[in-house]
Amino acid sequence: RPQDITPTYDQTIEKIMRDASGPMSAQELAEKILAARPSNAKDPMKNALNKLREAIGRELIFLDPDTVLPLRSAWLGARFRWQLERGQENRGFFEVANVLSYYLPRGFNLAKLRFVDADGQAIEFQLKTVTEKVKSVFGTYDNVTRHAGLSGWLRKNKFYRKDYLLFTIMDWENGVIKLEREQYGHRDEKLQASRNRLLADILFEMLENASRESIFIHESLPTAYARLPEKDGYPPDHWMVIVMNDERMTTNGRDI
Repeated sequence: RPQDITPTYDQTIEKIMRDASGPMSAQELAEKILAARPSNAKDPMKNALNKLREAIGRELIFLDPDTVLPLRSAWLGARFRWQLERGQENRGFFEVANVLSYYLPRGFNLAKLRFVDADGQAIEFQLKTVTEKVKSVFGTYDNVTRHAGLSGWLRKNKFYRKDYLLFTIMDWENGVIKLEREQYGHRDEKLQASRNRLLADILFEMLENASRESIFIHESLPTAYARLPEKDGYPPDHWMVIVMNDERMTTNGRDI
């Protein structure tokens, strides 16, 4: 019978995290896992704790060595800024997968993406598929990208060349993101640099403490945001901008 099928560890952790409202100790979570899914392992607690670590970046992150946090909570209120490339403010669109890289769940269906304004009202936009011919040493191929068409909202907000788009994650699981415009001349350059440095230092500390010489972005970025003081405060740059401008680190798009 279906109800007799033992859930997998992933399913068990997913359910517990879905019901969790905030941080909990790794020990408490391991006990919840064993209560929902009894284990015949030689050391059940050790086995459960190992399964927790395998879920980092999928269902949870570790705030510190003893405290876990649901992944959706790590992302809630996270902010970043982005400058449109030259001409994009006139064409009214930007490449979604590039700008929202790692700020959405892996494999997220972009058709479900929603933007809201500062008042929580829906921002109308269109998802456009753009195909460009790209020449390489191996010949010509089609490069297909998805773009968010925001021309109406950008015009309404008098968006200019160097202005920033500010992104705030309102609901990570369901892809609800708040958009705001910050005039280029109104930005706080010193505070922006300070926020960038804070996020960079957290990422670098994680890299220094890693068992190998790299850290996965899907694990490290939400962890860094969860540890960022005033996560919902003044937005730092996009993680790629921060990493690429920090001489201590580099990225290949998958890890740092």
